Amino acid sequence: METVIAIVKEIADEGFRDCWDDAQEDPKTSCIPASHYWQRPVEYHVAELVTINAIAVIIGVVGWVLLAREKPKKNTTGLLRLPASVEKSFSLFLFALFVIQVWYKLQRDTGIIDVAGISREVVWLSMPCHIYTLLASYALLRRDTMTATLCVTLSWNTFLGSAFADFSDQRHWTEPYVFIVHHMILNLLPLYFAVAFKIRSFTLGWFLWSTSLMTLWNMAIHTPLSYLSGYNVNYHIHPPIRGAPNRIFGTDVFYKPKIIIILMLLSTTSHFLFSGIGSLIIRRASSTKED
Repeated sequence: METVIAIVKEIADEGFRDCWDDAQEDPKTSCIPASHYWQRPVEYHVAELVTINAIAVIIGVVGWVLLAREKPKKNTTGLLRLPASVEKSFSLFLFALFVIQVWYKLQRDTGIIDVAGISREVVWLSMPCHIYTLLASYALLRRDTMTATLCVTLSWNTFLGSAFADFSDQRHWTEPYVFIVHHMILNLLPLYFAVAFKIRSFTLGWFLWSTSLMTLWNMAIHTPLSYLSGYNVNYHIHPPIRGAPNRIFGTDVFYKPKIIIILMLLSTTSHFLFSGIGSLIIRRASSTKED
């Protein structure tokens, strides 16, 4: 175990750069100083990474087995379903928005490249709203119920992204407008999916499987990416250094498991909220059609 810890610390140190003074700390946009990087013991980083990923894999397998035994709703056309050609066109539009975001990131020549060769712009392309865009694009293109349901369950990501939008690092004058249009669409899509796709019910199998995916994305991808690049992606190295989140989690060594529980509650709320509203709309439309 000591050898593993030593290797992890060596990799992290190699990928770490102290890019600015403590007085100019901004963990959202820069590398972080060693005082914050190892704010928690390296032994805990290793134990946390291994333990949480192992648990996520186990509950994911259990969830998938339970899902395989369920009889999901058939992916039939709903009362308010758009034609396939329209959905596919909209899918391509979403993908175009993602490509535009990539272009914006590549235009930001910050000159900050860490030792691991990972630029800040590439790291931030892994943020939830970008991945959510690709998921939604795929759901529309393939008319896939499973992916559409996942978008409904994880829709809280886009709402938080919209509520706490950060325009400080935007360079091109069109970026704010593209951001607003992009996130308005993302915020409306869960309702469309709930109405038109007849999404899966929030069963124990779905809860376990979707929780596993969300956790693995953060712990198996974002966390190692943070360790290697030195960027505090989604606060996976240490909690926010300012504001209410810092007052709640700032000195808490075990802040990640608590945040995972909060995200599970957000996912559950999002699914029931949109599926409930979708069911009401479908019933209202059905009764209107019968009248």
